Amino acid sequence: MEDSYEYQDNGRQQRLGFWLLPFNKAAAALVSCHPHNVERYSYDQHTRGIWIDFSNPEKQKYTVGCSDSVDIYLPQVWNSTGSSGISERHASFRAVTDTGPILLCDESEYLSTEPFPHGSHSYTVNYRREGERSVLVAQGINSLVAFGHGRFYQFELRWENDGLDEFRTAPPILYALGPSRTKTKTYVLGGKVGGGTFGNVYRAMHVATGSVMAVKKCHCLTSKRLDFASREIATLLKINSTDESTPCDHIIQILGYTTTPDGWAEIYLPLKSGNLKTLVSKILPPSSHFHVSNLVLHQMLLALHHLGQHNIIHRDLNPENILWEHSPSGTGDYHFTLADFGLSTSTSISTSTLPNTKNNHSKRIFFSPASRASRATEVVEIAGTTPFMAPEMYHTPLKQQTSKVDIWSLFATIVWVRDKRFRKGCELVGPHLVHVWLNRIAAGNKKGGEGGYEVIRRMACFDPGRRPSAEEQLEILEMEEEAEMEELEEEMPYYRQDEPPPMTGAIGNYGWNGTGSAWSSEGYALPMEVPWDQEGWIPGSDGHYSLAKRPGDEADAAMAMWKAWYLATNG
Repeated sequence: MEDSYEYQDNGRQQRLGFWLLPFNKAAAALVSCHPHNVERYSYDQHTRGIWIDFSNPEKQKYTVGCSDSVDIYLPQVWNSTGSSGISERHASFRAVTDTGPILLCDESEYLSTEPFPHGSHSYTVNYRREGERSVLVAQGINSLVAFGHGRFYQFELRWENDGLDEFRTAPPILYALGPSRTKTKTYVLGGKVGGGTFGNVYRAMHVATGSVMAVKKCHCLTSKRLDFASREIATLLKINSTDESTPCDHIIQILGYTTTPDGWAEIYLPLKSGNLKTLVSKILPPSSHFHVSNLVLHQMLLALHHLGQHNIIHRDLNPENILWEHSPSGTGDYHFTLADFGLSTSTSISTSTLPNTKNNHSKRIFFSPASRASRATEVVEIAGTTPFMAPEMYHTPLKQQTSKVDIWSLFATIVWVRDKRFRKGCELVGPHLVHVWLNRIAAGNKKGGEGGYEVIRRMACFDPGRRPSAEEQLEILEMEEEAEMEELEEEMPYYRQDEPPPMTGAIGNYGWNGTGSAWSSEGYALPMEVPWDQEGWIPGSDGHYSLAKRPGDEADAAMAMWKAWYLATNG
């Protein structure tokens, strides 16, 4: 549990700011009689102290020191034990205008500004060991502060409003600080904003900077979940390192992390406005979907190209893992970022096999061998979100995965953004039919066709070896923009006849249930080779395999069932 602190509303009209109340004799003598602070000194039946007002947007910083130019004057005093140790510009209280919190900043010569504990009515958060000496002050957080040698001047901060309304739960007012299980607190916890492969994501405010960030909380980690967390942290640290290459601004950055030996971790990330799934489904008008899909295509190709430079496969590229925010350039467009690297892996160790359906979850899948030691040389797993997973995840047991699985997933994501019917139906049919659906969308859109897929249709090749890499696809897009691209005359490539892939699953009814209205995992078989005629594949005149179109063929029957459902549900 995070540490939480409550404060009761005093019932008066609340202004943004606090009273600086004397907490020791030196501070009391200063407040009651020193002329420099008269204009801010006030008292009534409730309080007697200096009012620090942040309700005026023109005044968002109050300085503390012993010069005549500061807002709060603390005189330099000498006694038998020495001086009070007050610098001309000793400290300041400043508001972070973008996010709302107020920070105490130490600017003293001898680093003698500090919050300090007293009793249990407040939690003390200290400065970071490195960087600027600033820390959050709020109700119940750093309510006592001292200035000068030996905490010469001591004050209590009594708030009317601290500007952190969105981080409270009321009534009563409550703040939760994290990480849990650690003495050093990093953030004030806000509400839940989403979930990842192995944890939930929360809004949070950093106690040292006042900046808003996202915290992915990965608790109760064991076996594969522990592997997810360590994998994501290691991958993000690697791809955001400046030692090997310039970081890509279309890949989520890692701001920090906390782990414990008992299977617990938290990852700190930038907070974005939302994910692509919500943006398309609930925010954007349909007329803008094509334009946004082009932005996603280009920016995610840049992200995949950067991953390729580090020999990393994401393996779970889908609309929920693409985050958006408004472009910082001020053009009104969107900036997209690839996130959630819990299923990522290195191209040097990644292989795939069909999972045991008894352990399969409804959408997100990850299977690994029981022995972690065996993964030192080889990973046997299938990973991803089912409507966006590449065919080789199912069709090619034990074959090494490549970055081309992400290329297929990106194509599926682009179709999901552009095509309402696919968006509505892709999760209601089995993987094999989704693969056929995407492949036929791509193959049916040659130059001049509907949908705008002619330039990217090779991304939907069944054969991963014939899909372009991210770098190659970027070059194709660039050539298209410059109107220098040659016509893509070749037909959509399928599996070569001389390299027939062993097919798995989807026997007989292609996984359709008895009602013919949905797909279920009961139609899947354990890994095995299925005869070509059972899957409906025939060799074409060009030497490639394709789906048979003969009446009565099993593949044709499955496609007819799919088309009937498609027309019935989408008009």
